[in-house]
Amino acid sequence: MHFLSQLYAVALDVYLWFEKVGLRRRFSAPRPVISVGNLSVGGTGKTPVTAQICAELKLRGYNVVILSRGHGAALSGNHAISDENGSCLYDAQQSGDEPFLLAKLVPGVPVVIGKDRRKSVKLAMERFRPDIFVMDDGFQYWQLARDFDIVLLDTRNPICNGFPLPRGLLREPKKNMNRADAVLLTRHDAASAEESDNARRIVALFAGQAAVHEARHAPQNLQTFPLDSSSYLSTDYLVEKRVFVVSGIARPDAFHDTITGLRAIVCGSYVVADHHVYTDDDLVQVALSAHECRAEIVVTTAKDAVKWNDKSLDSTLEYLVLNIAAEVTNLNTLIDSIVRASLARKIV
Repeated sequence: MHFLSQLYAVALDVYLWFEKVGLRRRFSAPRPVISVGNLSVGGTGKTPVTAQICAELKLRGYNVVILSRGHGAALSGNHAISDENGSCLYDAQQSGDEPFLLAKLVPGVPVVIGKDRRKSVKLAMERFRPDIFVMDDGFQYWQLARDFDIVLLDTRNPICNGFPLPRGLLREPKKNMNRADAVLLTRHDAASAEESDNARRIVALFAGQAAVHEARHAPQNLQTFPLDSSSYLSTDYLVEKRVFVVSGIARPDAFHDTITGLRAIVCGSYVVADHHVYTDDDLVQVALSAHECRAEIVVTTAKDAVKWNDKSLDSTLEYLVLNIAAEVTNLNTLIDSIVRASLARKIV
């Protein structure tokens, strides 16, 4: 594993060297591109952060388009899966769970999916004429030039074991953090003072020029099914209730900890891989397991819930979605930096 990890890092250095010396050129979009990405494989809470940044830019009067790879989407090629009127044009299976969730979280900010985000830029320019592009999970998408790179690190474990894939969980060597314009330390409220200090030391060592921000992922409310005609409950509703937890995300432990922190009694769980495509059999097993542990309520993530909405749920159980939002400290300062980088292009 160590040899493969080293080989992966060397191959990546060679790839990036061709860009550095000008033998490979990145595509430059006609509008500024802001990237929100990770150094590690998932689990930093990127989706709610992306949503918050887009919502704030929209509030400031900018037309924003989100560029997403569309991981897990049944659609092939490049597609606008939502529009400027807040309408979702495809379902979660066609769009991919994260793009569909982003479309729901920031209605009126179009989401364009496609592996080739250069083609997504062209599609978006023709259809939406945006002022700014926000590229979701874009730190490793080298083919498209960026005006501002934001990297998210989990405060509690910012660089995992410090090794790239496959020995570790880093998508690229930690030294490459130096490309970041801003580093966002997520879940800082769940970290100890020692963990927080360690995370800041790591950022100073590998990305000393980057501005450092912090974010907490705060439970907002509970949402009922079906999602298109939901009612909402306070998170206090879970206090002392027997809860069965279902999650198909990169960091299920963080979601479970959040529910426990709401003083729910977690009596069982059903954990599947990130981006899991739920079948009817999955939900039958969820119901059986929930009954076995005498659960009153089944709680899942917003990312999972968008894939359940067209499925039959056990009418003898209560199913709820825990909505979580990112709260970035000094958000205005971060947005000001994004706008300055955009204005430097003299386009926005």
